[in-house]
Amino acid sequence: MAGNTINSLKRNCIDPLCEMLDDVGIEYELNMGLQELTIQNKRIALFGLDNEGADKKIKGYTAGGSMIDEITTMSKSAVEMVISRNSLPDAKVFATCSPDSPLNFVYTDYVEKEDKEYIKVWDFILTDNKTLTEHYIESLKKIYPAGSVFIA
Repeated sequence: MAGNTINSLKRNCIDPLCEMLDDVGIEYELNMGLQELTIQNKRIALFGLDNEGADKKIKGYTAGGSMIDEITTMSKSAVEMVISRNSLPDAKVFATCSPDSPLNFVYTDYVEKEDKEYIKVWDFILTDNKTLTEHYIESLKKIYPAGSVFIA
């Protein structure tokens, strides 16, 4: 599991995941010192990939699946390394991102190409997020012009 930084990964993904696990009574162990989360005897390595040399943190690692939070904040070499390390059978890589430049490599290399056999892209708009209030959405509409990447 990777995020821009370990702190952003914890805030955006680990903390909400742990809350959900608590809610359904699934035991887990989070060790931020070792940067590991263990759920039902499955060890999940946690990586912060916030610089160009971050791919070295993953080199040599073997994975059966990955989750990348805010993929557009990472270097192309780090993303490619994560993808390449998923060598176990049926491995999948899932990623989240917020809108970014149409020149960002994630958009040009993955979203635009969307190889139907290997890549699936899901598009969401602000109103799909049921935790956002109407007031908040309206405030964003005042900041960003209609038709922008944020406002559909």
